[in-house]
Amino acid sequence: MIDNYATPPTNDKNKKTILFVGLGIVFVLLIATVTVFILSSQKVGNNNVTQKEPITLASIGDALKARISDNDRVSVATATSAGASLPLYNVVGAAWVEADAGATVLTVTVTSPKENELDAIVSELQLKELSPIVVADSPVRYFASEDNACSVSSHVSSVQVDCADKSSFAKNTDTFNHLMTLYSATDSAQPAVFVSATTNSSATEGYATSRVAMRTLGATEQSLVGEFYQTPDKQWHFFATTDQQDTISCDRYNSDELTAAYKGFGCIGQNSSNSFVQPDIPAFEIEPNAIGG
Repeated sequence: MIDNYATPPTNDKNKKTILFVGLGIVFVLLIATVTVFILSSQKVGNNNVTQKEPITLASIGDALKARISDNDRVSVATATSAGASLPLYNVVGAAWVEADAGATVLTVTVTSPKENELDAIVSELQLKELSPIVVADSPVRYFASEDNACSVSSHVSSVQVDCADKSSFAKNTDTFNHLMTLYSATDSAQPAVFVSATTNSSATEGYATSRVAMRTLGATEQSLVGEFYQTPDKQWHFFATTDQQDTISCDRYNSDELTAAYKGFGCIGQNSSNSFVQPDIPAFEIEPNAIGG
């Protein structure tokens, strides 16, 4: 018996469709696999990134002591800062601050320093990522890094290194920050430490003044008073520095803002006479032959 069943013709179009669908699935799976691999690699990479450990005061003390040949000449101590002492931190431009009262300060003292030991100390500080900050004519060398600030004082009989970590300057920085930027932006700014401030409301409503006790850095230290004032828009402005209060010439208060902010303040008038700041008073002329003329 003859089998009359015939095999149906192959549909090339269906074959092509199936092929393309299959290739599409393979392509999607390949993309997904590659994406998962990349994301996994990034995650592993991120987990393997090690955070830089801060350089501690203790490690600086140990390193400096190791650089001196005779350890009997080296003392390493930590103490609580009472302010008005080294180290100093250069916040911005020409403006500096002391370590906050109560901060921990490392002091390394080398007595009877030998030749090249000062250079060895400076080299070791730089190895601890502390870069020099140059202050012209200063007998003290200053260094700072991301973690710490140090000062190096060199004498015939000793070398002293004082260091504090950056957090030790936070309070003083916050206290003076808005004024230090203004001071540093002036052409007359010289390196100076901001020590303390007295801020008061002015006699004119909406104004205020801040008098900042400062001391300069350099060959010799000089005490200064920085004069700042606030206008009704709450913006602070730098006015002047003087070697002591009330020695500014009256004619320097030459704007409405200045006379408003410093109304009643002492100043030096004509012929070096003591006077005070007051707003301009309009001058009235009496007409000829007028009553009272």
